[in-house]
Amino acid sequence: MKETTTTGRVRRWSGAIICSLPLALLLAGCCVLTDAQVNAVSHFAQATKGFSTAPVAVMEAHAMLRDERGIFTAATMTTSEGALAALTNGMLQADRLRQKAAEATAALSILDAYSDLLNTLASEKFTDDLQNQSVALGTAIDQNVAAFNKVKGTGDSVQPFGDLVAGMVRGGAGILIRHMQQKALYQAVTNAEGAVVQATRSVEALMADYLPPLDPQNPTDNLITQESEEIKKKFSKMHLAVNTGGDLQTLDRIHRVLRSSERGLALARSCAAAAAAYREAHTKLVQALKSGQDPTSLIEEIKALAQQVKAAKEVRDELKKKDA
Repeated sequence: MKETTTTGRVRRWSGAIICSLPLALLLAGCCVLTDAQVNAVSHFAQATKGFSTAPVAVMEAHAMLRDERGIFTAATMTTSEGALAALTNGMLQADRLRQKAAEATAALSILDAYSDLLNTLASEKFTDDLQNQSVALGTAIDQNVAAFNKVKGTGDSVQPFGDLVAGMVRGGAGILIRHMQQKALYQAVTNAEGAVVQATRSVEALMADYLPPLDPQNPTDNLITQESEEIKKKFSKMHLAVNTGGDLQTLDRIHRVLRSSERGLALARSCAAAAAAYREAHTKLVQALKSGQDPTSLIEEIKALAQQVKAAKEVRDELKKKDA
C-alpha cells in the first residue's frame, strides 16, 4: 500500500515537471532585464515624451514668416494686380513649406509611438489594457515607419520592429506575461536603434537650414533670417508706399513677426541639439542592454536629455503665443 502511494506521488511529480517543462524552456530563453535596466528605459521614455511637437513648430514659423513677407510685399505694390501676385506667391511658398514638414512629422511619429511603447512595457503592473496598448503601439510604429520610408524616398529604408514586439506580449498570461513583457522591452530598444538613428538624423537635417550661420561669411544664410531680413526691407518701402508714418498696429505686427523669427531660430537650435542627444543616449542604452551592463550611469545623461526636450518645448510655447 505504501509502495502504491509513493508511486502515485512520483507520477504526479513527474507529470508536473513534464507540464512545466515547456514553460521553463520558454522562460529560459527570455532576456530578463534587471530593475536598473527597466528603470533606465522608463527614464528614457519619459525624457523623450513630447519632443515631436517642437521641430514641426520651426517649419510652421517659417511658413508664417513667408506668408507675412507676401503681405508686406503686397503693401508696397502700386497696382492691385501686383499686390495680388505678391500675396499668391507668398501663400504658395508657405504651403510648400508646410508640405515639407511631412518628413519631420513622419520621423517624429515613429519617435512618439516608440516612447509610448517603452513607457507601457516598463510598467510594473502590466494589465490586460496595457497589453492591448502595447500591441496597438507596435502596429502604429510599423505604420509610421512605412510612412517615413515613403516620404524619405531614397536611401536605406528603416526596418519595422513594432509587430515583432507586439507579438511577444500578445496572448500572454500569468507569470509568462511578465517575462514576455521584459523580453519585448529588450527587443523594442535593441531593434529600434536603426529607426531612432535615421529619424533623429532626419530631424537634424531639416533643422540644418535654420541654423545660423551656414556660411561664416554670410551670417544671414539661413531660411528664417532670410525671411526676416526681407520683411525689414519691405517694411521701409511699405512706409513710403502707404504713408503709415509709424502706425502702431503695423509696428506691432512687424515686431511680432521679427520676434517669432528669433524664437524660430532658437527653437531650431534646441531641436537639433535634442535630436543629437536623443540618438546618443539611445545608442548607449542599447549597448547597456546588449552587454548586460548596469545602465545607472546613464540616468544623469537621460535627465540632461529631458532638460533639452523641456527647453525646446518652452521655446515652442513662446513661439505659439499669439502676442509674441
